[in-house]
Amino acid sequence: MIRESPARAVEHIGAILKEIRTKRTGDGGQLLELHAMHLLGHAFYVSGEGELAVSTADELITLSKSYSNREYSALAECIKAKIEIKNSQWDVAKKRLTESLEILEQVGNYEFVQSVLLDLSTIEQSKNNYDASMQLLLRAEMEYQKHPINKRMASVIMANLADVYMRLNFLDKAIEYITISLKEAKESKEIQNYCNALLRLSNVHARQGNFDKQIAALEESIEVLTVNNLHYQIAVQRIALGTAFMNREDYSRCLQTFEAALATLLTEKDFKNLAFLHQRLGMLYTNTRYNERNSETAQYHFQQAERIAIEISMPHFQAKVLECRAESYATFGMYEEAYNFLQQATTLEKQILNDLSLQKLRELEVRYDIALEQKKNELLQANNHALELDRNHLQAQLIMNNNLILAQMNELNTFRKEILSITKQLDKAEEIVRKVKLKLRESPLMQESWETYLDTFAKVHPVFQDILLAKYPELTSMELKICILIRAGLQSEEISLILSLSARTIENHRFNLRKKLQVGERENLGKFLMNI
Repeated sequence: MIRESPARAVEHIGAILKEIRTKRTGDGGQLLELHAMHLLGHAFYVSGEGELAVSTADELITLSKSYSNREYSALAECIKAKIEIKNSQWDVAKKRLTESLEILEQVGNYEFVQSVLLDLSTIEQSKNNYDASMQLLLRAEMEYQKHPINKRMASVIMANLADVYMRLNFLDKAIEYITISLKEAKESKEIQNYCNALLRLSNVHARQGNFDKQIAALEESIEVLTVNNLHYQIAVQRIALGTAFMNREDYSRCLQTFEAALATLLTEKDFKNLAFLHQRLGMLYTNTRYNERNSETAQYHFQQAERIAIEISMPHFQAKVLECRAESYATFGMYEEAYNFLQQATTLEKQILNDLSLQKLRELEVRYDIALEQKKNELLQANNHALELDRNHLQAQLIMNNNLILAQMNELNTFRKEILSITKQLDKAEEIVRKVKLKLRESPLMQESWETYLDTFAKVHPVFQDILLAKYPELTSMELKICILIRAGLQSEEISLILSLSARTIENHRFNLRKKLQVGERENLGKFLMNI
């Protein structure tokens, strides 16, 4: 009911909450009250009433603390995080969700564990961290397979996996997951999820340059949404439909579609999509094939998009808008203005890069300090242990342990000096990022340990790992683990048990490995690895 008619849901839940508070009885009444408060906050969020959703969540947190209920306090924090995500407050939302996730795992609320993992993956996608997003989604998929409580969740997870595969340009894989998502949404009668899956399918068609199929998918989606009076969702999908019309050079329908979306988004105060829509309108009025093209109108829309981007902290999008403004001026022959805006875009992109570099360096220094302290403790423990050994072996063991740990500490000190040297070149941001990434790959701190298993494997196949990484340095740590297990003669089912991953997840990794290792469809991956 909340998703189909959020306004009615708010009214209905409010009446139930009032009745619960009138007839409150014991612990059971407390749980009903907390549950109703959570539903009310979620209904406010779905209906677009952000301020009411936050105030309800704050009230739920206070009430949960008075009842000593950590679970509903965490659920209230999740509602606040959703509002923060909508307002592009990524870091605040991530911290809130991470803390809530730990509590929800402890109390065994697996449905909302999956929901939080989805929200965290959305944050990583918005930051273009697609590897991190993929890991969170695969974890959510694994959690769903263990606890398939809400069938709708499967559709949402599949849809998000499709998004990431599309971002990584694995379009066939994206279509595979979209097809699963469409089926799950249709079976569970989730109208919005079904239409969102059609929107994703239209995006894949757009990437393939098939605008007719893109328009057909969007028109089917909008038709379903219209029947169900979901006007806000229609407006969001009209942005994509208008863009498709523009790509097909049907400019009159493009403008008509954009203007219809604009009115609804203004009413809903969806600033993020408003920014995207103004950018598209600016591009329309810049288009040299559009008979009504106009520089002033184009710049007005670009200016609106930039203003919103600044207000809701979207620096990457702001830089893109500045580039669009420069390109627009250039098409109208206003080269001085074009040059000025291109300079602004370049300056902003450089600042973004500098900020990211500084953040990475700060994180690296923290890790260095932690690792150095650990090494000092290891050295102390090694000395203490040596004192307990038999006197005949004391000196040899002490020298061996000290040399090993001191060598590691020397590597750390050298590593830190190199990083500090890099920080002196902050005006060369791109070089910093390249060097830091290189050093991160080389750093002994960033390598995971296979402990006993890897030691045993290395004795049997001493050069396998070195040769594999030398030939294919782009392999992730998880892909390396899977290669080692395949080389050891294990099947996918056995690998999934060892790594506590689903069979589907292992197959996804094997699919990606085939691409990276350039192994043909008819070639056996195990035999390929045997020959390394």
